[in-house]
Amino acid sequence: MATLGIHGCLRLLGTPAKKGLCGNPALIEAVAFNPPEDIAAAIMAHVIPASLMKFDSERPLVSLASISVPATFSLSSSLMIPNERVHGVIEHGGIVPGIITDNSRTRWHVRAPTTRQADALLKRVRACIEAASTGTGCKVNFQTFPSFTDMRANSTLCDAYVEDMASFGVIVVKNCETTPASTYMGNVSYIVPSFHGGFVIAADATTTLHRPAFATAARIEAAHSSTMQGAKGMTMMAIRVLVDDKTASAARADFEKDED
Repeated sequence: MATLGIHGCLRLLGTPAKKGLCGNPALIEAVAFNPPEDIAAAIMAHVIPASLMKFDSERPLVSLASISVPATFSLSSSLMIPNERVHGVIEHGGIVPGIITDNSRTRWHVRAPTTRQADALLKRVRACIEAASTGTGCKVNFQTFPSFTDMRANSTLCDAYVEDMASFGVIVVKNCETTPASTYMGNVSYIVPSFHGGFVIAADATTTLHRPAFATAARIEAAHSSTMQGAKGMTMMAIRVLVDDKTASAARADFEKDED
């Protein structure tokens, strides 16, 4: 940048504990995005199907409760709207068959298109867990992890990415439809102008994210090429924001408009 006479600073951040403790909220708490008024844009991309371009709010929750919780959810699920999601897994349910364990632990993710909807759904999920606890004579403790907010897409940055990727032959579709996915980049989008894009790697139609088959697909040369194209598009956008005051101002205006 100094050689080219480009003023500004590019900061590359690795995200800790992506799937465990919600990395970007931890970075925000560690003032990685301070002072926010001095940051022109935060940029990232994820290897995802091209249609997944907007993300839900998510409320991760761990409960220590009775394993009968899913029965109460079966009654509550009929009241959920189609784009709300509740995912659960039993992390500890005992070690010997036929013996009632003295404690159990489950983990739940509560998703909805907006933060407000996710908060409301989380209250209902907690109520279901508490009902199961009461019905089985158990005590329940909750541990709530940092939550994901909904993603505030920045139209200026999205347009820049589409244009920059097209300049070297990669067609990216700007899609603002809600999809059942979540990202901690949503938290960043409430602090600074933000972009979360996606790029596609070749994989079997039945291959989904976060599965061994997807990890295998990500190791092939074509996947590396797609990743480099996505990285190139993000780099071009970052340079554009730094050298083009019009783009930076428009991205800031989009961000401030969303705050109103």
